[in-house]
Amino acid sequence: MIYHTFASLREQTALSEKMREYHRMMTKALLFQSGIPILIVIVPVTISNCAYVINVDGILITSFCVTIVSTHSFMQSVAVLTTTPIYRKKLMLTLQCIVPPVVFVLTMLPIQLEYLELIRHPIIEAIINIVRAFCPIDLVIT
Repeated sequence: MIYHTFASLREQTALSEKMREYHRMMTKALLFQSGIPILIVIVPVTISNCAYVINVDGILITSFCVTIVSTHSFMQSVAVLTTTPIYRKKLMLTLQCIVPPVVFVLTMLPIQLEYLELIRHPIIEAIINIVRAFCPIDLVIT
């Protein structure tokens, strides 16, 4: 069926080359998105059932499999967002707006708190040391 889809796209003369390329890309995205339920639902359930059938103490195996299955909706959403070009572009624009302020706050807040001598906690000191290791000397207030 997959071969037939790609073969029919190659033979299609009514579509422009750009449209055929778009259809190929979206077919690949659909294949990837349809693989998520197989990997995240069917494989763990099969492993859990096999553990039950062969009488293995499956509490740990079943717990692990249930944890993997519970990530299905998140992983499916990530797959759709990353494989669909329109969604991927919007996600990148959104992340460009969100990430710099968060990084700024996370890197500068501990430094400012130390400068004001409000917090002397080992975790804050570790974060400050990490920031100092990756930031230029000019940015770190000492």
